[in-house]
Amino acid sequence: MNTSPALRRSILILALALVSSACAKEPTRQVMQARQAEKAARAEGAAEYAPGALLAAEQAGAALDAELQAQHERLFFLRSYDDLRILTRAYAEAAEKATAEAAAARAEAQRHAVAVIQQLRAPLEQLRERAGAGGLLAIELEKAQAHIDAANTALGQRHYRDAESHAAAARAILDRVVAR
Repeated sequence: MNTSPALRRSILILALALVSSACAKEPTRQVMQARQAEKAARAEGAAEYAPGALLAAEQAGAALDAELQAQHERLFFLRSYDDLRILTRAYAEAAEKATAEAAAARAEAQRHAVAVIQQLRAPLEQLRERAGAGGLLAIELEKAQAHIDAANTALGQRHYRDAESHAAAARAILDRVVAR
């Protein structure tokens, strides 16, 4: 069989294209690392402390999933993973940003909760001295103490927003007692 040089060249180019595209590898390890980065963001409390950043990571993950699906639907020799690599990196970066934002916001919430709880100690002791041993005032002060105890428990469990809520409830009780 006698083929023309142009036909042989075309067949060779097609064969090389098929071989090179078949060698393209899906970046599975990078995808798994990006998914782990989102899990780390969730573990850091991003759902509570950095919901906007976590949403951005989730959206980047959805874009990645859509591109993965699109590539899987293609014939193996037509697949290209360049966009997938870009989306994977964007997903990982968004997840890492959510982790960093959550850690910073959680640390700030912790500092604030500790400060608010500490600010309640002196007024509570002063009011106890003034109230004496019984009566309605003592009951109100015990309610405030129960909220402070709950705030400290929440603080110990790293539930800083709950700690702030209990501290605010204690503050409201103390403010009512002072206003009487």
